[in-house]
Amino acid sequence: MNRIILTTLHGLGAILTRLPRRVTWVMGQALGLMIHYLAPIRKKVARANIAKAFPELNAKEQRKILRRCYRHFGVATLDILFIPNWSHRLHAVATLDAAGPLDAARKDGQGLILASGHLGNWEMNILALGKWGYPLVPVVKSQKGLGELLARSIRDASGCDTIDRKAPIRQMLRLLKQGNFLGLASDQEALGKGTWVNFFGQGSSRFKGVATFHLSSGVPIYFVRCLLGADMRYHIDFVEVETGALTGDREADITTLTQRVMDLLEVEVRQHPEQYFWFHRLWKSRRQTA
Repeated sequence: MNRIILTTLHGLGAILTRLPRRVTWVMGQALGLMIHYLAPIRKKVARANIAKAFPELNAKEQRKILRRCYRHFGVATLDILFIPNWSHRLHAVATLDAAGPLDAARKDGQGLILASGHLGNWEMNILALGKWGYPLVPVVKSQKGLGELLARSIRDASGCDTIDRKAPIRQMLRLLKQGNFLGLASDQEALGKGTWVNFFGQGSSRFKGVATFHLSSGVPIYFVRCLLGADMRYHIDFVEVETGALTGDREADITTLTQRVMDLLEVEVRQHPEQYFWFHRLWKSRRQTA
């Protein structure tokens, strides 16, 4: 049954992605609004997160962000489902606005750490970098059933190899040493496995991977932006993460680097709150005290 669903989605995508881009964009927005009003998945979680992040806004303004968020992720969801089809018409949905750092690293055979968050469309970012020939290796979480089949078909379309997030650290460091670009999303709750940072003024536990790999390899960190523009295309560019002024205390430096990544993400989320995935429980952890 799962394979039948997957085949049906690919068939539908083959038709819709041949139509003007506005068609899938309008369909996606309609899908998002339907979910918002008829099947409000994690709506309470998202509403609470937005209220915490933007306490200066009144309830009406917060609800407006939430509706726009559903509309955006309706578009992003269809785009993700149709990625195997978009891979043949990538120019219609994505553009690389600033590739200089990646081109230089690829030419020199240097590895990079690409840090991202659940902003815009992170899967489209993987497709674009893979199809444009960059040696991206996303760190992914294994799934089950239809979710795993969908994820595999999406990443296969990009041509990227992937590595499971539970793989040995030495294996990931080897990939960096070989000149690959290691891609990690850094904004989900890490509970007891993370380091304590602030996000929108709220304390939270975030994964240490980006900082750990930099301290162990010395390769640069770039924050990746993949945002949906008014032209209905995803605009991809990169901001270098400052890695200087560290103390030499490994745990303190991990926290510092992780905080710098989260600060860059927060700047983008404040500018584009409707494109952030507020449906995660962003502030689940409670800081442990001695």
